[in-house]
Amino acid sequence: LKREAALAASSAAFEAAEEALLAAVAVDIPATMVKERARAQYAERCRQAEAAALDGDAASREELRSLMTWDAFSAFLASEEAAISRSLALSFAIEAVSSAEGLAVDEQAVTDNLFLYVNECKRNERPVPDMDDPAFRESFEAQYVREAVLRLVVDHAQVEWLP
Repeated sequence: LKREAALAASSAAFEAAEEALLAAVAVDIPATMVKERARAQYAERCRQAEAAALDGDAASREELRSLMTWDAFSAFLASEEAAISRSLALSFAIEAVSSAEGLAVDEQAVTDNLFLYVNECKRNERPVPDMDDPAFRESFEAQYVREAVLRLVVDHAQVEWLP
């Protein structure tokens, strides 16, 4: 129980596990895949700006107009390319470990954690996600698998203590 609390309270162990995975597995991410992920993220950003512009003032509409240029997307891609590449490489590495170790998604555990997450959102007055939304559920399951793999890596890590 103390170990679980320590892992939950500190992301340093997971960050170290992520870096170890990325260092151990060289994943070459095609530029087209990075651009496609960037397009999806940028489209969501534009959708949110559009929703704000519909109900907002002239500044919101001007912000939306500024987002609707190739230069704005290019700037977004340049600033986010490294993070997107890292995220994709980490996803592939996590999937490889998950497959190699035979980790399977425990649907009941995911559902239980999903209910806990929704209740926490309600308690903290945050927007409550739609539990029946397939995209949200898939994202939540992916996070569950990520944490399971990173716990496995942390459990089997060889630690070198520095003075």
